[in-house]
Amino acid sequence: MLVASNDEAAKLALESGVDVELPFGNAYNTLINQVRDGKVSQRDVGSSGCTRSPSEFLTGLFDDPSVDPEYAEKITNNAEHQQLALKAAHEAIFC
Repeated sequence: MLVASNDEAAKLALESGVDVELPFGNAYNTLINQVRDGKVSQRDVGSSGCTRSPSEFLTGLFDDPSVDPEYAEKITNNAEHQQLALKAAHEAIFC
């Protein structure tokens, strides 16, 4: 374990350039209070949103505020995509 709390994890990840926390968002949910408390700058949080993952757009996350999570799960976590992800992971090991 690198850090002792979700607060610390969110701050470290944000400072390291990680823009998205998947799959649950338990740590990044703490950023609102950390900004209010002055532990994290609002500028850092705001600038992190500038580099969104293409998968967020492909699944329609920004198309409609009432995105269907079951549909997103179906098209991003199906057997074909899992196999592709596994293949990419195996190939990345030998880069």
